[in-house]
This record gives sequence, C-alpha cells and structure tokens, in this order.
Amino acid sequence: MRKPKSGFSSIFYRNTYKNLNQIFVIGGNDGQVQNRVEYLNLDDLQWHKCASMLNRRDELACCLGPDNKIYAIGGYGGSANASCLSTVERYDPLSNKWELVAPMNEGRRALAAVAMPDGIYAIGGYNGKDYIDSVESYDLMRDKWTLVTKLTSPKCTMSALAAPDF
Repeated sequence: MRKPKSGFSSIFYRNTYKNLNQIFVIGGNDGQVQNRVEYLNLDDLQWHKCASMLNRRDELACCLGPDNKIYAIGGYGGSANASCLSTVERYDPLSNKWELVAPMNEGRRALAAVAMPDGIYAIGGYNGKDYIDSVESYDLMRDKWTLVTKLTSPKCTMSALAAPDF
C-alpha cells in the first residue's frame, strides 16, 4: 500500500469482460480516519487511487454485492463524526463513482458483512456502547435494511464468509 494503516476493509474484484483483477483497500486509519480508496492491479502489481468514499470510515465492513458493486458499510466516522455509522455507500468500479444507499437500522463498527444472492448482511459489531447481537439484511431492489435475526451472543471484530451450496 502507499501508506501503512489499520481498520480498513479489502475486496477482491474481478471483471472478466473488462479483464480486471484488482484488490481494493477501502477506508481505515493512518493516524486519521480515511475515506481514501486504492486498488492493487494484479496484472501489473501497481497501486492506483480511485474515487474517495463520501464518508470517512474506520473499522468498516465491505463486500462485493450481487450487482458486482462494492458496498462500504458502517464503521467509525472519526473525530468530525465521532459515532458508529449507519450509513452505507455503493461503489461502481466501472464508473469510479460512490453513491449513498439506505442506511442500516443501527450504527455499527467492527462488524462483518457478507453478500448472498438475496442481499447483503451486516452482522454484529459495536454501537459505541455495547457489542451487537443483531443481523440486518439489505434488499438491493427495495433499497431497504431489515432486521433478520439475533446472534446467539453479541459479537464484534469478526469475519464472515458466504459458503457455496454443496
């Protein structure tokens, strides 16, 4: 990376039609909460800047949605926005543009996110006061978040992975 940082999220992005193989590094903290986004082109191993997020985010979660766009979810907004964010942004790698989508029902940082064919799931996290035991789902067609279930116990700073059907 161009500069060391923590609290970022990363996504592998492949577009066979455009012959793109990239690893995106999104947000994080290098002494200040960042909205910067960069990617490593896996074909020439060079780092490139791209459009910055609309919001600064540390301890965010990201996932590649079923629409092949990158979603930046929640996080911590830094001293200018010292709260756990409920906002969500969507990035189109082909147009290099970010846009806001519907916010989650609860602000959360240090959460996990995973995309499934039916939507995007935000799992657990920390709301600034307590660890969170809820899971929310984002419906891309309706642009709406819905509470799905509760975890068996509150969790934060974890990972999630979508498992294929066997």
